[in-house]
Amino acid sequence: MIRENAQCERIDPIRVLQIVGAMNYGGVETMLMNLYRQIDRRKVQFDFLYLRGESGAYDDEIRSLHGRIFTLPDVRKIGPVRHIADLCRFFHSHKEFRIVHCHLCAWCGLILPVAKRCGIPVRIAHSHIAEEPGTSMLAFFRRVFFGTLKPFARSAATAYFACGQDAGDWLFRRTNRHRVTILPNAIDCQRFIYRAETRSVMRNRLEINPDTLAIGHVGRFQPQKNHDFLLSVFAALRQHRNNTVLLLIGDGTLREEIEQKARLLGLSDSIRFLGTRSDICDLLQAMDIFLLPSLNEGLPVAAIEAQAAGLPCVLSDTISRECDVTDSVLFLPLPAGPALWANRIIQLAAAGRIPDAARRVAEKGYDAAESARWLTRFYLGALGPQPNTASPLIDAGD
Repeated sequence: MIRENAQCERIDPIRVLQIVGAMNYGGVETMLMNLYRQIDRRKVQFDFLYLRGESGAYDDEIRSLHGRIFTLPDVRKIGPVRHIADLCRFFHSHKEFRIVHCHLCAWCGLILPVAKRCGIPVRIAHSHIAEEPGTSMLAFFRRVFFGTLKPFARSAATAYFACGQDAGDWLFRRTNRHRVTILPNAIDCQRFIYRAETRSVMRNRLEINPDTLAIGHVGRFQPQKNHDFLLSVFAALRQHRNNTVLLLIGDGTLREEIEQKARLLGLSDSIRFLGTRSDICDLLQAMDIFLLPSLNEGLPVAAIEAQAAGLPCVLSDTISRECDVTDSVLFLPLPAGPALWANRIIQLAAAGRIPDAARRVAEKGYDAAESARWLTRFYLGALGPQPNTASPLIDAGD
């Protein structure tokens, strides 16, 4: 037996710092994990900087993939001056980071100038939203504050990323479209392929009869997701079709308020508040219609996942048309009211699931494996020519 070892020069992968609030089960975070699982970690390794001073739901998986997690106190609690000082200390003590990829939209205007001053050569600003909702005084001040930060994000970033064109216009302005890279909110399409057996198992667990219409929604309980309107639509729907249930996946500050409204409307028995879940791909199999009446979105991952599962989708017309990747999404205006939404949902339910949906979603550029390959090339290219990443020792058998 001849055994030989190919002695290859071993180098460490490039470590890219992903800057987020915390890695919980949200759209941006899910997209990041989809990429992280697929990326060639011999060449590129993700580390994460949390800016909300809290842990995240994906922490164990991140560490299992050899990613590191760093946490700084929440800027909303300590103020921008101390936050900038904390960022300076962090970047000066972690010289290994030559690429920072910030996913905090307008907040990039506070973070990336610090990274620039600390000598980090590649600074990516990534926009995931289209606009700030609401007409309240708080919403007004948020728009003013974010409007102040946006120019700093544009000037400090060396690369502009966005999940869609509307999100890119929001942070980087239409005049900079030629500089914006659209990186779709990629998913693992294979996990969402419709399977009748999975549907049967999940509906049994959720105690949903085979002839019951299941309306689904995935999103944090926060004003942007417009749960209040969603409940009104469901109440109108129940007037026409009593054997209907609503599945609400997610958690957040407004959950208790929405649960209380459900009780006042007499809908508690027909709504499942499922909380934060890691099995969304299976829960989508149990649904018949996906509903997303958001006040605004960039390009929602949840809508892409729902389409990959073959679900007909009803979205508010405030959401970018770019998320219709199967030509089967119905966009409705919020001012049209709950009754019209309910009528259109009933009509759409009769059409059934979208055939061959996961393949169609992948072909439109939303496959995580392909996006991860592109992102690997981008990161490596941003730093200039790199040595070849070493392969494991080759063991030639007999």
